[in-house]
Amino acid sequence: MSDRREFLKTSLLGAGVLSTGFLGAFTANTKAEGTLIGKYQPDKERQFNMCGYAAPKLEKVRIGFVGIGDRGASAIERMTFIEGVEITALCDIRQATIDGAQKILSDAGLPKAKEFVGDEQEFRKLCDYKKIDLVYVATPWEFHVPVALAAMENDKHAAVEVSVAKTLDECWQIVETS
Repeated sequence: MSDRREFLKTSLLGAGVLSTGFLGAFTANTKAEGTLIGKYQPDKERQFNMCGYAAPKLEKVRIGFVGIGDRGASAIERMTFIEGVEITALCDIRQATIDGAQKILSDAGLPKAKEFVGDEQEFRKLCDYKKIDLVYVATPWEFHVPVALAAMENDKHAAVEVSVAKTLDECWQIVETS
């Protein structure tokens, strides 16, 4: 568990730094206190090496999807073709998008998934659901970090489409939770 968390911390931090263009904030070029380098200095004691890292093998990966509209439905359809994947939960604020996702599962000959429908906080119930190993986040950007954090706080893997975070503060939240 610790190795996975350290891997996620390092991966997310690196991806966030590179994708937001703030790589210079972590270089030897120092800036005045209060600027990026003053606020965001990585912990010097954290060292991570990918050599020998391996997440525990799962014979079946149970996935819960948060955000079915737009990109989420096509992601669900793609996952129906992958051996060893079981789509066990669906979450969205609109019942119509859940119904469409259930049809995708039905058309693929797969069982119906548990539904989490309602307000914008319904994803928290999905993240707490015991029959999920991975939470796939295909929501609008403002929900990427809250959903990923809720997933990791419930000891689930989190997969986020596009960039998980928009700010360095959000990157640090992900790192500290993973």
